[in-house]
Amino acid sequence: MDIKAARCCFFCCIIVLLKREGGAMLTAMRKNNEIISLLDPWEKQELLTLRVKESFSCPACKEPVRLKLGTRKAWHFAHERMACEIETEPESDYHIKGKKQLFESIFRNHATVSIEPYLKSIKQRPDLLVTSSLSPIALEFQCSTIPHDSLSRRTISYISKGIRPVWILGGNRLKRKSFSVFSLTPMDFLTARMKEPEMIYLTYYCPISQQLAFVYDIHTISPSSVFASVIFEKNVSLRLSTLINPSLPQQFPYEDWLAVKRKWRLGKQFPFTNSSFFHKRFYELGMPVSLYPCEAGIPTKFDYWFETPGYLWQSWILLKLIPSYGRDEVFSFRDIYEEMKILRAKKIIKIRNLKFLKETHYSFSIADYLIKLSRLGLLEQVDGLTFKRREKAKLPSSLEKAFACDREVLDFLYSKK
Repeated sequence: MDIKAARCCFFCCIIVLLKREGGAMLTAMRKNNEIISLLDPWEKQELLTLRVKESFSCPACKEPVRLKLGTRKAWHFAHERMACEIETEPESDYHIKGKKQLFESIFRNHATVSIEPYLKSIKQRPDLLVTSSLSPIALEFQCSTIPHDSLSRRTISYISKGIRPVWILGGNRLKRKSFSVFSLTPMDFLTARMKEPEMIYLTYYCPISQQLAFVYDIHTISPSSVFASVIFEKNVSLRLSTLINPSLPQQFPYEDWLAVKRKWRLGKQFPFTNSSFFHKRFYELGMPVSLYPCEAGIPTKFDYWFETPGYLWQSWILLKLIPSYGRDEVFSFRDIYEEMKILRAKKIIKIRNLKFLKETHYSFSIADYLIKLSRLGLLEQVDGLTFKRREKAKLPSSLEKAFACDREVLDFLYSKK
């Protein structure tokens, strides 16, 4: 299968219609307190006989579970009643197959892994628990949307016990709008992990195509749309190191980013709740939004923190904050950041909930933007994060000139690297 066909197969997962059933598990407890796993090489007749002779219970809540051996869904155990002391959500056949495939792949590659172990001290049952040389790793395969506070509680409980949580999203959740544009939900963002401080990534797995996908180098377009890169890994080559520390090649496709800026200028703006505030300020300055400065809307490191589109918050810095200083007047990053904090407090700009990314902050994106402005000659970087105002932002007089100017700015920033 070539790469293009593999990608198509992966995204076919998105349109699969999944039937849900609560409390589905691949393990249960027998009457003698032994754990039975459906990942073992059972024949169906063996299990049918066992189902007649045995009764089974949930290892966590001890409530009765049924052994289900149908033909439409993977074999599994299901609670007879939806009552369990641990947080669970309905599991589809898609979920069960993915969990099984991930277990088999990690086990095949010589990692010590258990499926659905019950961790009594925190009342959690991760899909997989991997024992590594450093610390245990809880792998959660999450195909459905769950409340943010539920995901947060589970993550915090793992961390409290020295267990590293790794959330793998179902391939059915990956929504690709175009080659470099994806839809991400707030819950998806809560599963993000850091490759390095300026780069986060999300992990997906599709049991239909048996592929992992890593979405990375993420830049905000709107609250729900991002500009990003993606790479794919076949399940057969999956090692624990790939899941924990994937190799993510960096090459920013700025030609595609020009298409994003073009849509903004043509009024095909991605929805944003507070855009009217900025639009009014543009008109107060006697200019339409479509002719925002060429140096605004530049992708920066750490801009994944912002829900507010970059062309808006960066235009505010260019048109309202920097002009408040005279030419050659010195100001600091802190001065700009304090002004942006005011906008955040007023909910004029919005910042994502990325509570588990401890080594980064949205202010880093503002600092990187000021550094990029110094590279473009609008500012002079005096010392560290202290700057002088030099040139004014370029305000195009027409859309044609704006498109040409956008290309000129991005060519300068990226093609000379």
